[in-house]
Amino acid sequence: MLATYRGIDPDEWLDSLPGQLREREERWRTRLRERPDEPVLVAVVPPAGIVGFALGGAARKPSFDYDGELISLYLLPEHQRRGIGRELVRRLVLALLDAGFERVLVRVLAANPSRRFYERLGAYPIGTTRVEVGGALLEESLYG
Repeated sequence: MLATYRGIDPDEWLDSLPGQLREREERWRTRLRERPDEPVLVAVVPPAGIVGFALGGAARKPSFDYDGELISLYLLPEHQRRGIGRELVRRLVLALLDAGFERVLVRVLAANPSRRFYERLGAYPIGTTRVEVGGALLEESLYG
């Protein structure tokens, strides 16, 4: 997973993640327990097992009249370009709409080449903002 974010997120922050595994696992458990209404989808491909996930919910920082957000999407590199990511996004957006959200946005670090994935799915730029990641202030692209 770390290789995916090299050159996008600060190296120092990425290098610190393996030591935070238990803490990050507990944060996920807490989030899932405290926010049961937020859809979480997991992609499983036999025999590999879990190869990706998508998380959605209320927009973390409501922007441009968007109330829902695709909060996180990850797919192992060796399972990309097979339609799995597209299907995760499609099903997550449907789950968010079914949960009552009217408009869904996604935030992507501007340096992340995966922005084009969302554009191919029909997402369009609606603005930019800055986000702090590992002590660095990074530009983030917002898509509707």
